[in-house]
Order: sequence, then structure tokens, then C-alpha cells
Amino acid sequence: MLALYTVAAHRPPRIAVVCAACAVAVRDYGGLVGHSPSMAVVLGQALLYCSVLVRFGTLTGTPPNSPADCVRSRPSGPGVRSPTSVGGSRGSCTTCSPTTCR
Repeated sequence: MLALYTVAAHRPPRIAVVCAACAVAVRDYGGLVGHSPSMAVVLGQALLYCSVLVRFGTLTGTPPNSPADCVRSRPSGPGVRSPTSVGGSRGSCTTCSPTTCR
């Protein structure tokens, strides 16, 4: 469950939904092999838990192209010049547009 939440928080929703479908399949397989008396309950719990995890993960995740991504993608070190000292260029920020990268 923690892995699904982490994927939902750090990846696009379409990838999180694929991971949730895999988690639902694993839980349902466990219900089939374990001879659960009520497969409807097993299926309902699997769908509910995974959908809640994906929803909360996508709400708390960092949106793509945020300024935080830009800061992480900039090179740093003793020989690296600041982005403003390179004739107005914005450095090597490849994850966002120059207007959002400061």
C-alpha cells in the first residue's frame, strides 16, 4: 500500500492507475486462492483501498514542472556559474519553461 501511495505521489496519474490495477489483481488473486467466502467483499475492499491511495497520492504529489524540479535539475559545484551570470540564460533547467525557473 505504501508503494502504491508513493507511485501515485511521484508519477503521473495514468501510471498510478496501472499500478493500482496490478494491486487489485493481486488482492483478488489472494481472495481466490484463499477461498474467501465473499469475493464481492474482497473485490470491493481492493478497489476502495487502491482508489483512495491513488487519490490521496495524486493530491499530495509534486506537480510536474514545478520550481522545485527546476532547482533540483540545476548543476552545482565550485566551477558552476549562477544562471544569472551567464548572459541572461537560465542554466540547464530542462524540466520547465524559463518563466517558471528562477
